[in-house]
Amino acid sequence: HPDFQPNPSITDIENQASYQQLFQGNNPGKNDNRIEYVSPFVGLIVGTYDGKNPSSQSVMRWFHCRRKDTAENRSVNFPMNLKTTNRHFRKMKFDERVTTDNIRQSMTL
Repeated sequence: HPDFQPNPSITDIENQASYQQLFQGNNPGKNDNRIEYVSPFVGLIVGTYDGKNPSSQSVMRWFHCRRKDTAENRSVNFPMNLKTTNRHFRKMKFDERVTTDNIRQSMTL
């Protein structure tokens, strides 16, 4: 979304729900005492422009969809925000002499 907030649009929600359905596994999850099948598919919207953002860093919005029934007995897909954690890994230096030494070194860093 280059020109507006990175919130899921109707098209984003429909596409995300379709992909979740396509990739739906057979790992049951529970929702309101019903069994739902969990999909490993998540969506990401990158907002490249935000006039309120003081930095030049893009805003990233991770989400998935959950199907819910409305009062009119219709099923509607709702976007659900996903909270993410950034992890930073340390660089490993390897001595090129022997592979087993490299493995042993990586296990002790």
